[in-house]
Amino acid sequence: MTEILIKKEGGELEAFDAEKLRQSLLRSNTSIISADNIVKEIEENLKPETTTHEIYRKAFDLLKKNERMGALRYSIRRSIFGLGPNGFPFEKFVEKVFQKMGYQTKVGITLNGNCVSHEIDVVALSPKNELLLTEIKFHNELFLKSDTKVTLYIKARFDDLKNIKFDLFGKKLKPKRMLLVTNTKFTENAVKYAECAGLNLISWDYPQKGNLHSLIYSTDTYPISILESLSSGEKTHLISEGIITCDDLMASKQLYQFSSEIISEITDEVKSINSK
Repeated sequence: MTEILIKKEGGELEAFDAEKLRQSLLRSNTSIISADNIVKEIEENLKPETTTHEIYRKAFDLLKKNERMGALRYSIRRSIFGLGPNGFPFEKFVEKVFQKMGYQTKVGITLNGNCVSHEIDVVALSPKNELLLTEIKFHNELFLKSDTKVTLYIKARFDDLKNIKFDLFGKKLKPKRMLLVTNTKFTENAVKYAECAGLNLISWDYPQKGNLHSLIYSTDTYPISILESLSSGEKTHLISEGIITCDDLMASKQLYQFSSEIISEITDEVKSINSK
């Protein structure tokens, strides 16, 4: 097939990569047959400067016809943007992922360093009693990345805190690690600096093991913004009420504000997403 240039979210052009699309479908638990058929149909109808969003929508619509669970999981990355526009719901979402991993957590804690005080987005205590300080960077656009300035800033904050014992979770604890989490990606130089400086990063696809999408799948922690049975207004209202994940909704009295028909649709969707 002749190379076709497609338009990325930021406006730049790149060659369409069929294997990249195929792998993104397979990561959503799509069957190999469905993934191959979807890639084939998209390749056959691809036009120059088709946007990545148009490709995503076409793949999602094709997947939805045959594999509902795969379609829902395929939409997770973009549904996380639905937690915005501000970053606090994403902070809570990351906290929920940590909790599913067995961590004790606190959100928005201020710690006094050697030089200045620092508000930490998520403070987490691992099952091994290791204290983890986490900074969250939420972006509203897929093409936006966290750069070297952010990693330098986070490293400086950790250096101001790392030698102090804090009263947290009923213990006196020194921070073991500082972690930077984003819903999009890091620049190449940000990753290079972090690896050199010993700063831990998590983005949608970094590191290879333990990246954001794999943590979401492994813990079955899904944002309510993924649910097609809810309107955008209903999702916004629930998020404002602190209902961030599908698990939150299923355990909340807020669920019963909906009709029995909608509750049934929500329940079916959640079961589909959680099925392995």
